Amino acid sequence: MFERAPGQPGPFWEYRRLIDHGQFAPGQYDADLSLINWPAADYRGGDLLSGSLGDRLAHLEAARNLSLGFLHWLQTAIRHDRGETGYPGLELRRDFLGTEDGLAKYPYIREARRLRTLTTLREQDVAAGLHEGKVRGRFFPRSIGVGLYDLDIHPGACEELVPPRATLPFQLPLGMLVATELVNLIPAGKAAGTTHITNSCTRLHPVEWAIGEAAGSLAAHCLETGLTPRDLHADSLRTRALQEKLVARGAPIYWHPTVSPTDSLFVEAQLAPFASDSARTLIEGQLRYPPLPR
Repeated sequence: MFERAPGQPGPFWEYRRLIDHGQFAPGQYDADLSLINWPAADYRGGDLLSGSLGDRLAHLEAARNLSLGFLHWLQTAIRHDRGETGYPGLELRRDFLGTEDGLAKYPYIREARRLRTLTTLREQDVAAGLHEGKVRGRFFPRSIGVGLYDLDIHPGACEELVPPRATLPFQLPLGMLVATELVNLIPAGKAAGTTHITNSCTRLHPVEWAIGEAAGSLAAHCLETGLTPRDLHADSLRTRALQEKLVARGAPIYWHPTVSPTDSLFVEAQLAPFASDSARTLIEGQLRYPPLPR
């Protein structure tokens, strides 16, 4: 909990710590604050997408009780770093959360409804084990963003626990923001075109921010041009115009770990792989980057 275990990057407390009171002026915080978000506290008893209002409220109450029960276990039963049992000093901070029970005001929904889109980002597009010898995942000519995080699935009630699996730096295709049936709806975040598996690597804040920025830019571009998202996606030149706008804003659409958005060559480096297959082959064939931080 508080001490570093062999083979681990650090204590669990520091992994989710929000406030280290030692980094602030004396008296500003009386203790550290940490977010407890462990798979053991995941509620798998039902969903909030179907059933009556009473059913959904019952699921929310059951999830709340699970979190409170997990806190009780941490306070009384978990193996202590120093051989004792439990951490009775752990407590919920109602004053910071602004709730009567000290839990968050809203539940964290790890996986939500997803729109049916022209392109679905799949495990085959991102998994390192399926791209042996490669430095990136599948190349998408209509890329509107990039991401990198392991395939890290918290299983549902009927699933087995699967250890996290590595991905390669991957692209986000424009098609995952374009609905197959609806004309005037652009999804973002967890609603974009992913699978149950790839949702686990796109749900992270940096990737969701990239999806959100692309979705907003797509909406603005469609309003400016009078195009629908589907019309834009069908035209490579119109898609390129959107890509150029994103890159001009400093939003990467291709993985160049050595060229940052503040670099004078950023725009040129970002767009070069989309200019021709030969340009991309040259870049991917001659450059090998050091391992990216995870």
